[in-house]
Amino acid sequence: MMEKLALAVVISARKLRPYFQSHPIEVLTSHPLRSIFHGPSQSGRLAKWAIELSEYDIEYKSRTSAKAQVLADFLTELPLDDGILVETDSTWKLHVDGSSSKQGSGIGIRLETSTKEIIEQSFRLMFPASNNEAEYEALLAGLRLALAIGAEKIIAYCDSQLVVNQFAGDYEAKAPRMEAYLSAVKKLAGKFKEFELVRIPRGENTSADTLAALASTSDPELKRVIPVECISSGVFQSRKSQDDELIPPLELPKRKPRRKLKDQEVPIKEPSRTEQTPPGDEEVREIVEDPDIPSEPEPRKFILKDNTSANDWGADWRVPIKNFIFNGELPSNNWQARKLRIISAKYCIIKGSLYKRGVSDPYLLCIFGPKVEIVTSEVHEGLCGSHSSGRSMAFKIKRLGYFWPTMISDCIDYAKRCKKCQMHAPLIHQPSEFLSSISAPYPFMRWSMDIVGPMHRLTRGVQYLLVLTDYFSKWIEAEAYINIKDSVVKTFLWKHIIYRYGVPYEIVTDNGPQFISNDFEDFCSAWGIKLSYSTPRYPQGNGQAKASNKTILSNLKKRLSARKGGWYDELQPVLWAYRTTPRRATGETPFSLVYGIEAVVPAELNVPGLRRSEAPLN
Repeated sequence: MMEKLALAVVISARKLRPYFQSHPIEVLTSHPLRSIFHGPSQSGRLAKWAIELSEYDIEYKSRTSAKAQVLADFLTELPLDDGILVETDSTWKLHVDGSSSKQGSGIGIRLETSTKEIIEQSFRLMFPASNNEAEYEALLAGLRLALAIGAEKIIAYCDSQLVVNQFAGDYEAKAPRMEAYLSAVKKLAGKFKEFELVRIPRGENTSADTLAALASTSDPELKRVIPVECISSGVFQSRKSQDDELIPPLELPKRKPRRKLKDQEVPIKEPSRTEQTPPGDEEVREIVEDPDIPSEPEPRKFILKDNTSANDWGADWRVPIKNFIFNGELPSNNWQARKLRIISAKYCIIKGSLYKRGVSDPYLLCIFGPKVEIVTSEVHEGLCGSHSSGRSMAFKIKRLGYFWPTMISDCIDYAKRCKKCQMHAPLIHQPSEFLSSISAPYPFMRWSMDIVGPMHRLTRGVQYLLVLTDYFSKWIEAEAYINIKDSVVKTFLWKHIIYRYGVPYEIVTDNGPQFISNDFEDFCSAWGIKLSYSTPRYPQGNGQAKASNKTILSNLKKRLSARKGGWYDELQPVLWAYRTTPRRATGETPFSLVYGIEAVVPAELNVPGLRRSEAPLN
């Protein structure tokens, strides 16, 4: 028995070794474990365990409150008689929610009795009601249901902040309809012995919300009960023996048809469950969409005939906004008309083209159809493309002056379909850390310098990259060389840094032989340049250079694929793409921080924006 208790302590120490090493441990026991481990008469096994536990700060204490533990054990072994009444919780729980949409209004009720029985009801309101009125109707219907069943104590849960605060007296009910609803709720609440109304988040009220949504979208003439049953096993698991009749295999859905977008594949949206053709019918029907609501446009759709894709982009989302601005045309539906008025206030028309106003951004050209394809492909993988991720690419497109409502989701889908991005995605195995501040008071004051290589040797012999990064603007200067010596570094600094951006105050680099040579140190001291070296023990001191090297190599891999020998020709396009891509650290592009304006990229040549089409004076 004693050895088992000792083994339990040893196993706990092995399993929880970091905690045993970091904190003093107290072992509460009613057995003499301390005398067993520290006594003079120890067996071989106990002596081994005692030595193993000696590295920890363990204190053995006798268990206190023995009387309370004995009483608890006594009550557990001899429970109370059945004749003694034990007070049970008789509180009922009511979850209510209301839903109002253009299809109609509905309410959902979920009542849980004190015996954990659940009653669910769904009602459709046959009169127009706002969201707040639907919430009140749901609460009233739930209270009437609880009264009819015989509940006395009830807690009602609602996700409407207005209803809960008006009932509590924190909000004032000014509208006459709200006052009537509030008085009706208080009147019904007074019929319960105990009543409490609690506000909960929408995520905790999903059952009632689902019932309300079901009622608001269902046919009011159709009254039905939907049974919810379970399937215990799949069709392949229901076969009891190999002699039974074989079950025909399930017919899996076919792959989504695709259309070619240069060398990318764009998936074509399939019809929904209610729009699919019967089995065996290979004809794909066109999906007709309602273009009246431009704020929530559907992704572009395509029509397939005879297994060939046609370039059909669906309805132009700009047309309703243009018609309203030009002619004041509104949809017949009041809800859609109200949304169109609100949305159109953010747009303007200049020489027949629709532009979106921004708070701090210039006017954004609204594009649609093939222009979306041109801009997306050019920004992602064109001459100035950096194979950015979805949100980064959408932010870059917006900085260039373009807009369409689904640009974020389209860019995310495009980046996910990019084969090169998937093949050369970064594999991060280190745990995430907080970002450290790396900055400089003014541009080109502090540079980080590093060497990348050796890379694939070309016919001209170059295989190394000398890379310098400005701490303030994140601007990168890089050049390829056959071999990098201290004389090459001095020439690079003279031609590419001092002549272009002035004399820097400090250069941060590692302890490479090119950077710690006497000639290079004399050159820097002659120009008043401070040299700071990162130690081999802490290479993160030159982290800015390492981050720039990683970005350049990643973009080169995505551009070259198997053509390794072309990295020299792709170096300048990679630098151009990096300089015109917004950086997360600054929120701006390095080009705009250096020159004060965004660069003109090839996407603006194919789809001219406001700057390209209106700025020329001639």
